[in-house]
Amino acid sequence: MIPHPVLSEPLELTLHLVSGERTRDADRFLFQPRDYLRLREEGTSVRASFPWERALEDLASLGSSRPSPNAAQRLGELLRAFLAPLGWAQDEQRLREALEARRPVRLTLRLEPAELCVLPWELLTLEPTGLALSDLEGCTLSYERPGTPPLPSPSSPPPAGGRILFAWAGDVPVAAHQRALAEACARSGHDFDPRRDVLPHVSLASLERALRAHDEPIAALHLLCHGVPSEPGAYGLAWDSSWGDGEVHVVDAAALRAALEPHAARIRMVVLCACRGGDAGLPGNHLGSPARELHRAGLSAVVASRLPLSTGGSVTFTRTLYGELLERHASLEHALAEARKALRLEGARMDGASLQLYARAGEGPDLRPFIFAPYCGPRPFEPQDHRRFFGREALRQTLRERVEAAAAGQGPTFQVLAGASGSGKSSLLRAGLLPGLSPERWELTRVRAGEAGALEAVRSARASPGKRRLLVVDPLDEAFSRLGEGERLALLGALWEASREPERGTVVLATLRVDYLGRCAEVRLGEDGLRLDAVLFEGGRLLLVPEMTAGELRDAIEHPARQQGLLLEQGLTERLVQEVERQPGGLPLLAHALDRLWRLREGRWLTHSAYQALGGVAGALAQELDRLYGGLEEEERHQLRRLLVELVDVREGAAPFTCQRVWRERVRPGEERARRAFDTALGRLVEGRVLVLGGGAEGGEVSIEVAHEALLRHWLPLVEWIREDQQRRRKRLELRAGAEGWHAHRESPYAEDYLLRGRRLEDALEFLQAHPDELDERVLPFIGASRGRAERLAREAREHQERLRDFARLIVADKLRKEDPTAALLVLLEVREPGQHLAWTQTALEVLQQPVASAVLRGHRGPVRAAVLSPEGKWVATASRDGTARLWRADGTGEPRVLEGHGGEVLAVAFSPDGRRVVTASADRTARVWAVEGRAGPELLAGHMGEVVAAAFSADGQRVVTASRDGTARVWRADGTGIPVVLRGHEQVVVAASFDGTGERVVTASRDGTARVWHADGRGELAVLAHPGDVRAAVFSPDGKRVATASVDGAVRVWRADGQGEPSVHPSDSGFVNAVAFSPDGGLVVSAHADGSVRLWRADGKGGAMRLAGDTGETLSVAFSPDGRWVVTAARDGTARVRRTDGAGPVADLLGHTDEVLSASFSADGERVVTASRDGSARVWRWRAQPQALTLQRRAGAVQALAFSPRGEHLATAHADGTAAVWRPGAGTEPVVLKGHGAEVRTVAFSPEGERVVTASVDGTARVWRADGQGEPVVLRGHTGRVVTAAFGPEGERVVTASWDGTARVWRADGQGEPVVLQGHTEFLRTAAFSPEGERVVTASDDGTARVWRADGRGEPVVLRGHTARVVAAAFSPEGERVVTASDDGTARVWRADGRGEPVVLRGHDQAVVSVEFSADGARVLTASPDKTVRVWSAEGGGEAVVLRGLTARFEPRGTRVVTASGDGTVRVWPADGSGEPLVLTGNGDRVTVAAFSPGGDVLAIALNDGSARVWGLGVESLRERLRQRTSASLEVRQRQRYLGERPEEAREAHARDEQAWGRQAVKET
Repeated sequence: MIPHPVLSEPLELTLHLVSGERTRDADRFLFQPRDYLRLREEGTSVRASFPWERALEDLASLGSSRPSPNAAQRLGELLRAFLAPLGWAQDEQRLREALEARRPVRLTLRLEPAELCVLPWELLTLEPTGLALSDLEGCTLSYERPGTPPLPSPSSPPPAGGRILFAWAGDVPVAAHQRALAEACARSGHDFDPRRDVLPHVSLASLERALRAHDEPIAALHLLCHGVPSEPGAYGLAWDSSWGDGEVHVVDAAALRAALEPHAARIRMVVLCACRGGDAGLPGNHLGSPARELHRAGLSAVVASRLPLSTGGSVTFTRTLYGELLERHASLEHALAEARKALRLEGARMDGASLQLYARAGEGPDLRPFIFAPYCGPRPFEPQDHRRFFGREALRQTLRERVEAAAAGQGPTFQVLAGASGSGKSSLLRAGLLPGLSPERWELTRVRAGEAGALEAVRSARASPGKRRLLVVDPLDEAFSRLGEGERLALLGALWEASREPERGTVVLATLRVDYLGRCAEVRLGEDGLRLDAVLFEGGRLLLVPEMTAGELRDAIEHPARQQGLLLEQGLTERLVQEVERQPGGLPLLAHALDRLWRLREGRWLTHSAYQALGGVAGALAQELDRLYGGLEEEERHQLRRLLVELVDVREGAAPFTCQRVWRERVRPGEERARRAFDTALGRLVEGRVLVLGGGAEGGEVSIEVAHEALLRHWLPLVEWIREDQQRRRKRLELRAGAEGWHAHRESPYAEDYLLRGRRLEDALEFLQAHPDELDERVLPFIGASRGRAERLAREAREHQERLRDFARLIVADKLRKEDPTAALLVLLEVREPGQHLAWTQTALEVLQQPVASAVLRGHRGPVRAAVLSPEGKWVATASRDGTARLWRADGTGEPRVLEGHGGEVLAVAFSPDGRRVVTASADRTARVWAVEGRAGPELLAGHMGEVVAAAFSADGQRVVTASRDGTARVWRADGTGIPVVLRGHEQVVVAASFDGTGERVVTASRDGTARVWHADGRGELAVLAHPGDVRAAVFSPDGKRVATASVDGAVRVWRADGQGEPSVHPSDSGFVNAVAFSPDGGLVVSAHADGSVRLWRADGKGGAMRLAGDTGETLSVAFSPDGRWVVTAARDGTARVRRTDGAGPVADLLGHTDEVLSASFSADGERVVTASRDGSARVWRWRAQPQALTLQRRAGAVQALAFSPRGEHLATAHADGTAAVWRPGAGTEPVVLKGHGAEVRTVAFSPEGERVVTASVDGTARVWRADGQGEPVVLRGHTGRVVTAAFGPEGERVVTASWDGTARVWRADGQGEPVVLQGHTEFLRTAAFSPEGERVVTASDDGTARVWRADGRGEPVVLRGHTARVVAAAFSPEGERVVTASDDGTARVWRADGRGEPVVLRGHDQAVVSVEFSADGARVLTASPDKTVRVWSAEGGGEAVVLRGLTARFEPRGTRVVTASGDGTVRVWPADGSGEPLVLTGNGDRVTVAAFSPGGDVLAIALNDGSARVWGLGVESLRERLRQRTSASLEVRQRQRYLGERPEEAREAHARDEQAWGRQAVKET
């Protein structure tokens, strides 16, 4: 039995000593006898003198490694003599009387003079015993530095628990201390994780990191190290150096205080396990001891040793201190006393006597660094809660005696503990009985009657030899509420048998609600058929648990509080008792209220005010549940209600408010939003201790149950929900009956007659919406079918209208195609059934051939003056008249970052070369540099006296040059530091400024008729380039040697950058030159003119200008693509245009802006163009387009083979007329025709880099061509028969060929040297191919074999024999470890490439297998045969092959699809697993000879027997997806109204939905 804790009011004494000398420095020591005053509470004082000359020698002895006991005794008597004039005798008398009355005593020393802290006050002796204070049991001595106020707790009241942080340094007994801490924590259940809670080799830096790493309170900071002198007369701690150099660093008291003071509010106790941690040093030491300084920093409690601390003593101290604090929940004062006692018993008295406690009197006398909740709350007690279990001592003793008697054969071995709900029967069993059973004598099995495996656990329960087994069934209620009759009888019968068989040594003890005692009459036990109720009521098998008496309730309320040092305000216990006595089964309510009272405690007190605020015992529960419920969102409330109702067993036969355990995943909703709401509600209920989670170990299921059913019985909303649930149950039964009728007739022609309709369907849908998780898998399809039928009927009524709308939208899209292809694309995506309209496909194909804006960037409130793409292409920066710049994702998704701060129009914007910063120029006379990532404020570049019209970064990104209307340019540090370099000399506005590639020079353009080249460091002008009129632009050539300028006189001039010589002048009659740019190689200059023309000039001045086609309105800007092959222009007519620099090909018009396009430029990869317009938007364009289906013009001779280039940009065809051709599908250009073979070309293949093509011909040669047709081919001549295949090696430097001369040859692709001849086959070769790594070659021959050769010709080949007819094809697997072959014998075979083992034979075709290949993952094999089937096999040979129709077949590159071609010209694309219907491509003529996928698998090329080829996309959905992928734009509200005929509100909702899909907010219409 646990003794009742006694919490007597302690005696508190205070010794407040101050200096009696006239000095302002209390810490200054004079080496002479000194007077001291004792200040009394009433304001008086008394004086005494301390003879320091008599104490110094003994103090020195005491501080030695072997302190003298005589010196300790003399010092104790000297202290007592010193205190005699100060009234100590009266204090001593009170102290002795208190200790005799077993009252705890706390003596607080408030010592203002620092030298007094040097004295060992723990050794102060008492008359007449001569015992020192440290030897007195029940007496605590604490030190308090005057004027040290307590720090406020970070949370009030402080929470339970608190970490232990164990930090150590040096050669110290780490293992012993850590073991002592771990064992104390393990025995008490306190969390201690060495990985988190141990800080080895502590330094000031590592301690700081550890304290900042976690926010939870630290109950104990345990510091283990050596104490060493920090300076003469003072002591510190020996720690590791913060620099990690292995050196010892002496941490003095001040440094230690500085490290811990910021964290003092959440550190409850510091234990300094170090020699002299409490030693103040020599008198006169101003610094004080480490312990005193930590106390001064505000720490609540500091424990330290004044003297050297022995190794063994430190371990004993640690083990005892934490054992008391954690295992026995003792106060710190009591724990220290026990530690001193343990040290005395081990002969280390001085270790104990030197222990000091620094604490403020106002925070005592019951310090609790480890805070334990005194009450369990509403859940039943568990064995680990036995220290908090009071009030049932008599009943606990009775229960234990009955169990022990049963074990001894002196009582019944079948026992039932019965009581009303909330009477505490489970707590009595778990916390009252189980902890007291000796594990040496008892074994335990605990089961719940209703859980899976209970019966097996009962049947297997058996005691080990020499022991007894207690079989606990808690609760037995579930046998009646959750088990069927058969299961119930089996379980209770097994319990009865377990108790009746002596050899099993088992005592059965169950808990049962009295509600179920009546139902025990239904149960017959054993062969005799005894009734369970009769068995229980006779023979002492039933122990009733009554309601607790008033006295028991008082014990249950007060003793746990006292044990934790807490007090209840007078009368509060009686209020609680009286209210509980009015609540039958109210113990859980009381437990809940007590737990809430403790959480609302004020210091050590549980208060009437908190109780009043809770609303009493019953009100506390309702208030808590109301609070939890009120703090949830609507969906979370719904899930809370659903869960609580699920936890109440409302089935027939269940007692009222019987709670049941449920499994979390079985009641957790499947829909994501509902699941999140459920998790939130569950978390709040668990946090509020209403529900308890169980299980979940090692990935097992997590259970949910109510902490106690009384919690729910007393909450009125739940009572109402349960009543409503019964109504819902009737509705569920109706729906179930209807569903069963429908399921029974689903195959009948009259099945629809059984579906819901009209009002019944509406009711069912309302129920489904309100309670979606309450309908099972039989009802949901029934409602779904009913709704489907209703929707189908409604849909059929709408279909005609929808078709009309689609037709109208197609007309609009066709018209928009010529004005705004992006809008046309978006309208096409609004067509509901594109597959029903051939016109949709036609229009989509045409739109896809036009440039479309991949992103439309809307949001500015004024014209967009400039837009640029970041170097890596991820971001777009825009500058606008609305005074902001914005950073957008280049793909148009998400919200832009608005760069706000300018006080005027933003005129220019530019990225730094690394893309991490943006510079903006504004009419507010400033430029600003912004970080692209993060939210740091911009660097302000202020100093110009006029608008800043241009800004640019240097090549290294470290500087920015700005141009201003004040007539100057300035060079700034990009980080805003330093003074800018002012480039002054222009007489009018400077309109442009930029760096050269080195960043050493700047060129500016001005309306004063000059451009100027400057030293960027301010050393002056390098050149003044004079013009007859305003200069609109000036740019450096890429090499920085020349400058091109644009002038209002209509001429373009190219100057030497040093100003030497005369410029090259390129006059025109096209009006002002608005912009000029050099090509990337510096060889060309392009200019944009006021009449709309764009002209191309040679930079060296030779030749005339080339005028590029496509002129319309005034051209405002011009830029080259990175490869120099294209220029993009922006014009006032609202268009941007992309033109080839060679003047060939059509102009790509970028259509869609509704006002002037003010700027246009390419991305760094040249694939995109960004434009800025006066219409308030910027657009990012994918200006290259490819058609969905394209017919490649007919050539003489059938197409024998097709091959895509590695990037899919080119398609090569081989023809029977002896030619090959290289096409660029979608480019609208003529193919490159490769002529030279003297007979039919059989195969064609690209090199890995795509720049060359190899062909194989019947003329006996192979040829390697440049894919662009330039130069002469490399002729690989040497075969004496037809060359039937040719392919590049994976590195592109070799070619392998196969010939009818029976050989394969490996050639250098450049034709140099002699080929490697692979000779050994005895008949024609049909194919040859490299292995993936290029080290081997596989060949297939008419001699019935395939062979694997080393590509260098060395060694003998691996001969793959087994086919019974010619082998027509062979290929390596992707990993190169296997080979697959096809043969005229009707089989394919998969071999190990090294020839070992037997091949996998793929048998099933009725005729020859003509082609074979592996899928990309090597898991499957594809074969084709003249038997008109194509088959997909497992490469391992297992299972049945997937059989498809066709004569030829190829895998799509990823291996997920297969294309087949039939003799009628039909092409089909199938899923490789054969599921679903194929995509059928018709209209391909009479016969398709070959088909090939592009490397990406999204384009299919087919060859026709008429000599033409076609390139296809893959169906309507693929086409729709391509349309979707082309742009992230959405139709504006006004566009939806105009183009789609939507109503304003409908258009707004749809626009908002589209914008949200791309992560944007809808732009408000102006």
